[in-house]
Amino acid sequence: MKKNLIYALALASSMMAACTDDYTDWAAPQQADPEPAFSVSLAVAPVAAIDLATVTTESVQVFTPTLTTDAEGAETSYTVVLDAAHELAADAEGQVLVSDLAAAVTDIFGMRPTERTMNATVEAYVAVNGASVKSTAAVEIKVTPVAPVIESAYYLIGTNNGWALDASTPFTHSGADVYDDPVFTVTIDAPVDAETGARVDMYFKVAPQSAIDNADWNVVYGCATDGDTSLEGNLVAGGSAGAMMQPATDGALYYQISVNMLEGTYTITPLSFGEFIWIPGDHQSWAPSTAPRLRSANSDGIYTGFCYLDGGFKFTQQPEWVNDKEYNSSHFPNMGSNLSAGDGGNIVIDQAGFYYLVADIPTGTLTATLIDSWGIVGDAAGSWDIDMPMAWDAAKGCWSTTAELAAGAIKFRANGGWDISVGGASFDDLTEANGDNLNVEAGTYLIELYLQRTDSEKMYATLTAE
Repeated sequence: MKKNLIYALALASSMMAACTDDYTDWAAPQQADPEPAFSVSLAVAPVAAIDLATVTTESVQVFTPTLTTDAEGAETSYTVVLDAAHELAADAEGQVLVSDLAAAVTDIFGMRPTERTMNATVEAYVAVNGASVKSTAAVEIKVTPVAPVIESAYYLIGTNNGWALDASTPFTHSGADVYDDPVFTVTIDAPVDAETGARVDMYFKVAPQSAIDNADWNVVYGCATDGDTSLEGNLVAGGSAGAMMQPATDGALYYQISVNMLEGTYTITPLSFGEFIWIPGDHQSWAPSTAPRLRSANSDGIYTGFCYLDGGFKFTQQPEWVNDKEYNSSHFPNMGSNLSAGDGGNIVIDQAGFYYLVADIPTGTLTATLIDSWGIVGDAAGSWDIDMPMAWDAAKGCWSTTAELAAGAIKFRANGGWDISVGGASFDDLTEANGDNLNVEAGTYLIELYLQRTDSEKMYATLTAE
């Protein structure tokens, strides 16, 4: 035991001696020599304007750098900052990936193929032995995005207009920038033979405004194979392109044709409009089965009628929710100023109230006229010029009044004018557009006017003797 203790003391003494040889000044710790300072100077020169439609390489030069530094063995990297938000990695020659540049320009300016000028900042990072210095310089970069030229207007030509290169059948558009919304739509009647009235096949192409202005068939769009009956496909430009075709045997009454001029595609939707469409929405808990209805009197896709609206709504082609069987905000590029598009394709009315609606599906036009008042006019009501006012009964969903009538004729009209009125052969089946006079016997009546077609396919009024 004593021998082990002596050995341990001797080992400790030896270790202390060894440490003293290596580090004798405990008051002055050892320090590494400082890295020598180095300087960095960056200058950048602009390059010629870049048209991305002509670039065939993976990268493109956006600036020419000149970097001066006295550091030996330095590693250098570059970043280009566009619009203070888009950072693009660049190489030593000032090149960036074309895909990165195109994405940044599109995000900042959109896809319109117009030369864009950007004030960019080039950041150079110079690193030596773990130390890094940043130097910046400004440069102007001019870039034209890649996108097809989209004109302001397009027209359908073919069987529908005798292949005349004219503007008789225009596509409708939302009015937004054509690069934000490149979709144009038209709905036309299925063609018929003028003499026999029989359906005939429909052939068509799509003509831009420039084709109409210059009588130029070389810029008209068709399809790859003449007579292609596909309901969707790619547009092909040029006078030799084929014509799209829809056969008379498909039974359609109308065709809705949409073209996406950014993607260069077309879609055809054969249509046979039903008599009614339903109006579910915030005004009645979004239940198509109990929703008011609009009617297309001629089955031509122009639906009219009345509804109390409050917030968002849509139209359904059936009294139930069925995929692809609704008309929402996307179907109406032309909407009245008191209507707007909401979330999920809803259509939104800006003021709650009772409205006269016209939903023109072929032209994509929707209007809503606020009804401030309904009145009764006629010799039985005392005047054809002064309205006997009615009040809105929200609980019953009708306009009503109790009035004394003389024997004679009456009609109902809105807002004290004849723009919107109803009459008819009987009170059980009222019609719009200044229908026939309604005859009454003298008496005092509770008069209720039901226009929303919720419990009946017809508009009607009841007169209950008091």
